[in-house]
Amino acid sequence: MRVASVLSVASLVSLNLAPRAQPPVALERGSARETILALLSQRALQTQLFYFNQFKNDHPKQWLERYAKEMGAPKLGLQGGQMLHAQDAMLGLGEKDEFLLGMMGAPDETHEVEVVWGNWGGLSPGNPYLQQQKRKTRTFQDTVSPAKLAHQLMKVRESIAEEWQEDVKLFKLDNAELRRHHAEEVRSVVDMQERFQHAIRPESSGEESTPLRDASFDLLKTAATCCAVRRLYRTLNADELQRHQSEWLRVFVQARNQPLRGQHGWHAARGFVLDMMAQPISVGTSPGGQPRFLDPLALGEQILDLREEIAEEWAEALSEMPEYHLRLARMRLEEREREPELVTAERREPRELERVRPLRISLDGLPPRGFVWGPKF
Repeated sequence: MRVASVLSVASLVSLNLAPRAQPPVALERGSARETILALLSQRALQTQLFYFNQFKNDHPKQWLERYAKEMGAPKLGLQGGQMLHAQDAMLGLGEKDEFLLGMMGAPDETHEVEVVWGNWGGLSPGNPYLQQQKRKTRTFQDTVSPAKLAHQLMKVRESIAEEWQEDVKLFKLDNAELRRHHAEEVRSVVDMQERFQHAIRPESSGEESTPLRDASFDLLKTAATCCAVRRLYRTLNADELQRHQSEWLRVFVQARNQPLRGQHGWHAARGFVLDMMAQPISVGTSPGGQPRFLDPLALGEQILDLREEIAEEWAEALSEMPEYHLRLARMRLEEREREPELVTAERREPRELERVRPLRISLDGLPPRGFVWGPKF
């Protein structure tokens, strides 16, 4: 199931990875959960990198980027302070326990920083007052604690998860706006009322919201649409009478070079759904010679309904994040209990060695057999 979640729709057809013994919808529910957990880990990492960048905290930022790269994640931060805008950057990695557990168990890293005071480069070189001041050097150590970074990351994940539980409720309003926009274009070719519509976006409460909330909401819609397409494809492909619709859906996605995967910019989900809903109805012939219709607008409506269904599943998964972090902390404690003791007799202080050295008793100094110790006064 994990492998199937990271493959494209076209790959699912060619490899036929869906087991027939399980219902296809059950498989996609697992895939949707993995998607939201991976996206949550990705946005938490990017938010933490944003904080480090704002406060010029370079050493933890560099350690976190290096660790994420070693774990298989792409470069999440771009030049100029911009962040990678893709919903599947950590799919197959961010939902695993090993990512945070590895941070908890990683050793500390200490850097020696040298600060030079009195560097007058660029000022007046002939100023006699500046020449009297000597350059002073101050050295200090900056220690990066991966365990503390993991704790901070879990706090950020919980904050984002709490926000997303409210943000996914906006999918219903976003779906209504997509339906209104399509109906207006059918009626008048151009949606003249679009500029008068209120923007559907999270209501950020100032300093209490995370800095990447608006961008995360756009990625949430893209990820939900991608999960809805996969779920709809598997459902249609499992029914022989509807398999021609799943084939049309596969061709539609493949012809647009996977518009919901990778970095495709903002509003990828909106463009995908509106493009599908604008496709004309086609008529084909069934294997029995009967005519059959294919309505892309109906497929788009099913995708919108599935997005709301997935949003409810995501809200439930996001509400379990504090309990999930407690379980990770318990797993880390159990791992530490299984580790061998690092303190050995060779590493102890000499005074402590004398104190714990076993007492050597000579048999020659023992009293004869039958001797009874008298009372002490």
